[in-house]
Amino acid sequence: MLLDHLRFTPTLLSKPAPRGLAAETTLLHFVIVTYMVDPSVLRAHLHPRFEPDCIGIDGAAPQGLVSVVTFLDRDFRFVVCPWFKSSFGQTNYRSYVTDTVTGEHVACSSAPALIRFHLRFLGTSGGFPGTALA
Repeated sequence: MLLDHLRFTPTLLSKPAPRGLAAETTLLHFVIVTYMVDPSVLRAHLHPRFEPDCIGIDGAAPQGLVSVVTFLDRDFRFVVCPWFKSSFGQTNYRSYVTDTVTGEHVACSSAPALIRFHLRFLGTSGGFPGTALA
């Protein structure tokens, strides 16, 4: 899907109330590096439900986007047990896609630590569509 423009709306900019296993943290040293990639190569790593969002620059063929995001979680905690805090570095990989079921533009994250937890303790990938990018 070629993107001509995207706009933030008040709904997209408002923070939902935390619930369940919601986590909160303060991010430090946040760095994001985004690469343009062949959308057919990216598509091979995505769940069939997702279609790469593409951009074209200066008349070139539209390209998909993949980002490497690294940061320090300074005080990571779950809302249900705020007394437990942890600090650690984290690197995530994300692709920018459209959910073909809902029509929403989303960042499909591989969330490596969460996927490893699911694989080790639950024996599944947790249904994370981006696991092939981990």
